Amino acid sequence: WDQAQTQILTLIDQGHGSAPAVLCTKAKIQSRLREWGQALATLRALLRIEPNHAEATAMKARVHAALEEWYAVRHAVDWAQMQPENASDMVDLFLLRGQTSRKLGQLSDAAGDFSKEIQGNSNSAEAHYRKGLAYREEGSVPQALGDLTTATQLDPQQLCARNARARLLLESGKVAESADAIIEDLHFTIDTSPKNLDARLDRMRC
Repeated sequence: WDQAQTQILTLIDQGHGSAPAVLCTKAKIQSRLREWGQALATLRALLRIEPNHAEATAMKARVHAALEEWYAVRHAVDWAQMQPENASDMVDLFLLRGQTSRKLGQLSDAAGDFSKEIQGNSNSAEAHYRKGLAYREEGSVPQALGDLTTATQLDPQQLCARNARARLLLESGKVAESADAIIEDLHFTIDTSPKNLDARLDRMRC
C-alpha cells in the first residue's frame, strides 16, 4: 500500500489529481492505511465531482463508521443504497446500517436491518450475532438466544457469539437448565483464547 500511495502521488503530480479513478484509489489506500480523516477528505472531494460514484458512497459510509460518526453513517448508507451499482454491496450496507441503528439505540430498526441482511445472506453468522445483541439490549431474551445460537451454528469459531450466549444464559437465571450449553461455549472460548479472563470467571460462576 505504501508503494501504491507513491504511484498515486506521481499521478497527482502529473496533473491527474481530480480524476475520479485516482481519487477513489487514493481514498482506498488511505483507508487501508487507517488514515481515516484523510480518506474522508479525499472521498468528499471525489463526491463533489461525481456525487453518485457508487464505490465512493459505500466507502464513505465505512470511513464514517471507523470514525464512529454514526449519524453521518446513516446518511451515507442511505445515499449508497440509492446507487444501483452498489447492488452487490447491499448485504454489507444493511449490516452497516444495522450496526449504526444499534449504536444510536434504535434497537428495533437495528433488528430489522440485520433481518434484511439475513434475507440477502442467510448464512451470515455476523448478522445473526449482531441481531442477537440488539434483541438482548432490547430485553427480548428468547429472540436473542435464538439468533446467538444460530450464529454459533453457522460459524462455530464465532467466539463473540459464544461469549454473548453464555453470558446471556448466565444472566437469565436458568443456569441449571442451560449449564451444558454455557460450559460448552466457555470451554471452546478458553481453549481458543486462554487469556480470556471474562470467560474463565463466567465458567467459575456457572
